[in-house]
Amino acid sequence: MKSAKNITKFTEDDEPYNGYSNFTTWSVANYVSNDEHLYNLCKSFYEDGYTSWGAMTCKLKEFGPKWQSINNPNEVRWGDSRIKSKEMTELLNSLFSNTNETKPNRNKR
Repeated sequence: MKSAKNITKFTEDDEPYNGYSNFTTWSVANYVSNDEHLYNLCKSFYEDGYTSWGAMTCKLKEFGPKWQSINNPNEVRWGDSRIKSKEMTELLNSLFSNTNETKPNRNKR
């Protein structure tokens, strides 16, 4: 089985990938959507008012590098400049906007 690292060799990161602007954005979206622990953590943060990708990454960074390596075969960092924040914010909204009422908006980025 090819690792995702091998896939990136064949994918230019400025080309669309699986409905996202690039491979890196798709990879992080896939990780957030499919890792149960990360999904639940992001849901909790979203409900606490961290509803933009910029605000979410600040909150995730508080948990340190362990959250960037568990089930993250591509080892993409939260602050990677190739991640399209607008697309990730749209993902967060689509995943969590119908959850409990969110607390005051904490989006600082």
